Amino acid sequence: MVAKNKVKFTCEKCEYDSINWIGKCPSCLTWNSFQEKSSTKIDKAKYISLSQIKMNQRKRLVLDHGDFDSLMGGGLVEGSLTLISGEPGVGKSTLLLKLIEGYSKLNSSRKVLYVSGEESLNQISERATRLKISSQNIFLLNESSWQEILVAVKNLDPELIILDSIQTIRDEDMAATPGSVGQVRNVTQELLDNIKGKEKTAIIIGHITKDGAIAGPKVLEHMVDSVVTFKKEKDELRSLKVKKNRFGPTGLSILYKMSKSGIRSLKPSEECVNLDEIKVGSCLTYSRDSEKLFLKEGQALINENKFGQGKRVVQGLEVQRINLLIATIEKYIKIPLSNYDVFFNVASGQRFGERWSDLSIVASILSSYYEIKPPRKSVFFGEVGLCGDISSCSIEESDLEKMLGWGIQRVYGNVMVSTFSGVEFYSYKNLLDFKDVFINKAS
Repeated sequence: MVAKNKVKFTCEKCEYDSINWIGKCPSCLTWNSFQEKSSTKIDKAKYISLSQIKMNQRKRLVLDHGDFDSLMGGGLVEGSLTLISGEPGVGKSTLLLKLIEGYSKLNSSRKVLYVSGEESLNQISERATRLKISSQNIFLLNESSWQEILVAVKNLDPELIILDSIQTIRDEDMAATPGSVGQVRNVTQELLDNIKGKEKTAIIIGHITKDGAIAGPKVLEHMVDSVVTFKKEKDELRSLKVKKNRFGPTGLSILYKMSKSGIRSLKPSEECVNLDEIKVGSCLTYSRDSEKLFLKEGQALINENKFGQGKRVVQGLEVQRINLLIATIEKYIKIPLSNYDVFFNVASGQRFGERWSDLSIVASILSSYYEIKPPRKSVFFGEVGLCGDISSCSIEESDLEKMLGWGIQRVYGNVMVSTFSGVEFYSYKNLLDFKDVFINKAS
């Protein structure tokens, strides 16, 4: 039994609700932003016992492009909606073309619809030609009207739908401009209604605002099943990171390399630095991202400051973190770093997130201060406490096997593993003992 509809008005900018129409929104102070909206109250809800629900194996769409499938937990789940966001010009459209190319090659009988509200068909075709993409089951549509897009979806019946971008699509039944809160919310909800339970999957591209947030209403991130950010790291390097995933892990990332011929994911071996060209102030640690392992290089430059307090310039980690490590070095190794400028950078635009990278930061600073190269083919692994202690840690044998394959021969830190064929372990419990690595000029 359904009750009478109760008409209300909603601000398309901030979603403020009012029973009556208001000329100026009292919340965001926008004029003429209220749109009429009807809500229906239902006095009877359908419910079902948990034990009666039958679990079905979720079908996934494999896109076969680099590590994207593993990043999403095995591919895109059928009936899911994924949001890929990024700054203008970062390469979102290029990435999407490569993803649908991989899908079309594996599924030659299935159709893909690529809708662009920004670029013409000629522009998309030129990019596809440059990327050497040609497929009979990839269909292009240059349209910004949701009603026209819906007609194309019903006529073509594609399994995979791409909207580039959601901010350019408009619902003709609304007076609001494309990209407004109301338009983005309505078009996204309409898209969800047309893919859920209909063996269709969709990816939408979202813009990034000046402050780095995803453009549009915050509810957009809650409506979609997955949120992936595509970010420029340094020069040609790009990172793809999962912020939300209802069907898989979050926090995972992939490194890509952009070039004139397209985009490709980097293999772990390609991310390694040249172990034979380690310089003063350059030390390595390793990082784990799900099943992926890769090396990171920290670079430190120490210069005496003859005019007062030393400067701290840091890229790739929080400046507060390196200040704590510098204070610990001064206290327990007795190096007057307050009189020195300390410059620190994580190579290739990466970041030091794990606490066990502390020891490599300390090693880089000591190497630059004493002007001694760190031990060749070595990684530094351990968390440094404010008492000058180095926390004990363990390394999985599978990780050691991968590092051995890259050429790593030595591991420095308070390591619990004592033997592994081909790798030497040097264990230190405090910074005072660890200083001897550079004082004794180990090679």
